[in-house]
Amino acid sequence: MAVITSRGCPYQCAFCGNIYNTPVTFRSVDNILKELFALMSRGVYHFRFVDDNFTLHPQFSDLCQQFQRHNVVYRCHTRSNLVTAEKAQALKESGCEECSLGVESADDYVLKLNNKRETVADHIQAVRILQDAGIKVKIYWMSGLPGETDKTIEANMDFMTTLKPAKWTLSTFCPYPGCEIFNHPEKFGITIINKDWSSWWNFVFNVRDLDLPGRTGYVHLLDGQTAEQMKARHDRFYYFLLSEEWREK
Repeated sequence: MAVITSRGCPYQCAFCGNIYNTPVTFRSVDNILKELFALMSRGVYHFRFVDDNFTLHPQFSDLCQQFQRHNVVYRCHTRSNLVTAEKAQALKESGCEECSLGVESADDYVLKLNNKRETVADHIQAVRILQDAGIKVKIYWMSGLPGETDKTIEANMDFMTTLKPAKWTLSTFCPYPGCEIFNHPEKFGITIINKDWSSWWNFVFNVRDLDLPGRTGYVHLLDGQTAEQMKARHDRFYYFLLSEEWREK
């Protein structure tokens, strides 16, 4: 069952559609436990905490202690720059089996341009810390971000080959209304080419012969690139990930 313990995010990634992100509000530990106990009474024993940054909770240590006491089993999300060895150990001891990280790109130029406020080194360190603690790591990638080039995809593939995370997801960048890139596309080197918001989504390509009606590709173009070039780069990375051959290298 999905559970959320907080709302909002204190960071301002340029691609994020969550424009009402501060101040972050947190539920109390007692309030969170009441919901978990209610779910457990209905036969739910595994949870997915969908907060943007689960480890940001001001009562994180107390929360982990309570989870450990009540044998909670869960997955969560956080940012790489919020991962420490101490927090990773607390996650593991409190029942965390998997932690997802929004890496998005293994290209420092792309991260900086999109105001990610993290570096590739941050991502590498976070993955290794979590793995050392015995926690599975899931990586969220995003294709088509401002600044992306063929070299970006090479860096992404090297990242996966080197670190071998347990799971991954590849989405496609979508400049949702309200985000900084939507407000100032020229600043980020993109042109929005599809003004029909009803067709906007962040998983848009028909891959593996799946029928996804209405999903026709990126709604934007990166300056100096064609839609065909952008899709070819997406597909190259997607099928690289899907092959899982990188696990054997």
